[in-house]
Amino acid sequence: MQFIKSILVFILLSILWACSSTPNQLRNFIWLQGEWVAHKDKLIVVESWKMQDDSTMLGIGKVVEQGDTTIFEQLQLKQQSDGLYYCINLKNNTDTLKFKFIAQKTNARAASFLFQDINTPTNRPFKTPYQIRYEQLLNDKMRVSLEYSKESKVKPEVFEFTQVK
Repeated sequence: MQFIKSILVFILLSILWACSSTPNQLRNFIWLQGEWVAHKDKLIVVESWKMQDDSTMLGIGKVVEQGDTTIFEQLQLKQQSDGLYYCINLKNNTDTLKFKFIAQKTNARAASFLFQDINTPTNRPFKTPYQIRYEQLLNDKMRVSLEYSKESKVKPEVFEFTQVK
């Protein structure tokens, strides 16, 4: 009888632990898979995303100016035990930019996903956004906003993407 009670307690604790663990927020980004292109001024911005597994989505970002790739970055959405993270690794830079998912707003026309920087070193030689917002507008449209700290006095940048693949 004691053995059966022990098994029941173990099963109950397992169920409670599974229910209290961090939800997989990465599922909200399945729509991001594919290739996205934005045209702004003389720049072409491309993002490509694919699901790697249940906890990781891999991406590549690049900025093309007059036929030359001026920025190349490896992107990652990573579900960890303490939340969802957006990571950027720039080519020829060992510093990983890491943003934590902090909010989602959804209405009938769009879904907005906000990430905030959690590890900005002050000695970076380039401007780093304080937060990044992805907005799913339609099935094949999205808007990405890069917002900088008020102290930097850099205006937000907004890119309107269309899915091409």
